[in-house]
Amino acid sequence: MDFKIGTNLTLETINQDTPERYSCRVVDVLDGEIFIDYPIHNVTKRTVYLNVGDTFRVTFIDDKKVAHAFFTTILGRKKANIPMIRLAAPSDEDIEKIQRREYVRVETAIDVAMRYDNQFYQFVTADVSAGGIAIYLNRLLPLKPDDEVELTLVLPFAKEEDGTQYVHVTGRIIRIIEKDEQKIVPIQFVDTDEVDRKIITRFCFERQLINYRKEMSY
Repeated sequence: MDFKIGTNLTLETINQDTPERYSCRVVDVLDGEIFIDYPIHNVTKRTVYLNVGDTFRVTFIDDKKVAHAFFTTILGRKKANIPMIRLAAPSDEDIEKIQRREYVRVETAIDVAMRYDNQFYQFVTADVSAGGIAIYLNRLLPLKPDDEVELTLVLPFAKEEDGTQYVHVTGRIIRIIEKDEQKIVPIQFVDTDEVDRKIITRFCFERQLINYRKEMSY
């Protein structure tokens, strides 16, 4: 597969309980290597420093709106007009299409109501998938890993006929992440049925396409 200059890539860590994601763009392709600009952390929006030898899962969307993924390793850096990072380019056999049945995680802000200790609280998400969400913790709560909470997700679809849909699920707290004075709480769904999963998955793909079109318009 030929990687076009300007293609948006998402680098995802693969050796952590909660993957971290970084955004970057293809700057050049040469001799089996992909050159990218310095990645930006998707949550903190800060430039990140990657070590030579680190391995990542990379996802991207091609011109036909098909999502793909492959694994790569950081090979080094290159000094030019702009600083670049060198990635090992995959063979065509190593690039896989991301099937719709997989949980697509999209960074988007939606409202979430949480019932915890018989009290209701309002939060905003950092990302959403059919398998769970991550929320910004905007208040002091004694949440801890393995706590179960009741959630109501507010999913505002772009199409008028779809409207806004509400999904009620039970979630399990995975961990509490503290970064740059922000707390992020990944929550795994534990009781979603097939209907709710399809609604959330459809919402994620719609938001992913909207985000892609915004990036391409810059």
